[in-house]
Amino acid sequence: MGAKILVVCLNPTIQKTLCFDHFETGVVNRATNCIVSASGKGMNSARVLSQIGMNCALLSHQGGPQMEYHEQLCRESDVSLLFAHADSPIRTCITALSHHTVTEIIEEGSPVDKRVEERIRFLYELNIDNYDGVMITGSRCPGFSDNLYQDFCRLAREKNKTVVLDLRDADLRRTIQIPGVVAKPNVSEFASTFLGMKKVREGKVSEEFEKIVRDKMIELGKQYHVSFMLTQGMGPSLCFDGNEIRSIQPPIVEKVMNTTGCGDSVGAGLITALLQGKDFFAACEYGQKLGGLNAGTLIPGSIL
Repeated sequence: MGAKILVVCLNPTIQKTLCFDHFETGVVNRATNCIVSASGKGMNSARVLSQIGMNCALLSHQGGPQMEYHEQLCRESDVSLLFAHADSPIRTCITALSHHTVTEIIEEGSPVDKRVEERIRFLYELNIDNYDGVMITGSRCPGFSDNLYQDFCRLAREKNKTVVLDLRDADLRRTIQIPGVVAKPNVSEFASTFLGMKKVREGKVSEEFEKIVRDKMIELGKQYHVSFMLTQGMGPSLCFDGNEIRSIQPPIVEKVMNTTGCGDSVGAGLITALLQGKDFFAACEYGQKLGGLNAGTLIPGSIL
C-alpha cells in the first residue's frame, strides 16, 4: 500500500473553463468550448494525486443547489470526499482562455456557520490517523475560525505527518509557526505575506528583489524550522530546505494550454515525492514536472 494523503480545502468550487478565439471586455464574447470541473485549489491537487495513483481524500464542506452536481464531478475525477453539510452554496468560478491569455473570474465563497466548523474539526480529528500526509491549501470560506488551519497543522505534526501548505496572508503566517511544515506559496504570495509587497510579476523579478526574498526565507526558515518552495510560474522556483537555497527550473512546455492549477499540481507532486522518501530538492523537481504537465492541458489541476 502506498502513502495516503488528506487534502484540506474549505472553499469548494465548480470551475467553468471557457475557450475563445478572441476575448474582449465590454462586448459579447462567444465561447468555442466549455469544460466544467470540480475545482478549488484542494480539488485540483487531489485530482492530480488521483491521476498519479496516490490514495487521497478531500476534506471540505458541501451545500446548496449544486451540491449533488459537485459530488458527481468529484467522483468523475476519482476523488473521495470527506465533507460536512453546510447551508452555504458552492461557488462557481470561470477561466477564460484566449490566445494563451488566461483570465480568472473568481466568485468569493459564501459564509458558513459555526456548526460547519465543528463538523469539519470532528472529521479531521476522526480521520487524521488514517493518512501519512496532509496538504492544506486555499482560502477559507468566511465563518471558519482564524486558527483552524494552525490547529490542523499542529495536530498533524504532533502525529508526525508530512504537512505541505499552499496558503497565503494570515493563514500562512500562522501555520509556518508549527515546526517541520513545508510551505509552497508562489513568490508573489510570499512577498505580499511577509514583505508587504504587492503586484510582483512572477518570473521577472530583479536580482535585488530575489535577494530580499532569499534573506527572508532563511530568516523564517531558521526561526520556525520550516522549508519553502516558492514557485514563479514559468520562472525558477526558489527552494529552501532549512540549510541551503536552490533555484529549480520548471520544464519547458511546448504548448501551454491553461496555467490554472499549475501551482496546485506542483504541490501534489511535492507531497507525493516527500512521502516516497525523496530529498527535498528532488521533491521540488517532481512538483515542477507535474506543474508543467498541467500547463499543457485545458482542465485546471490535471496532468492527463
